[in-house]
Amino acid sequence: MADRIGQNINVKDKAVLSGNIALNSSTAVTIQAIDLRRIFWSVSNPENFAIYVKLQAASIDNDKNGIYIAGNGYWEMPSGDKYTGEICAIAASDTPEVFTTQY
Repeated sequence: MADRIGQNINVKDKAVLSGNIALNSSTAVTIQAIDLRRIFWSVSNPENFAIYVKLQAASIDNDKNGIYIAGNGYWEMPSGDKYTGEICAIAASDTPEVFTTQY
């Protein structure tokens, strides 16, 4: 009997695109709520200021660590790894705005 390799199937009608989400450099901000059915997630940082994306609730801490995204950068969740919890971000400096895509 052959082994079946599981594949993710988009179970939603369309991707959910956020509006602009304002960050600051002193407090972590939730940029995506928990979604147990999430199979894809990305963040776009079109500003000139670096940000840190953290796979945790914003209430945990305000540290500047996590996934570093340079100004005018982009990051997407790896296809083999699914994180369904809250996602937050904090700016390295200033008040950049980010955009997310999820399905």
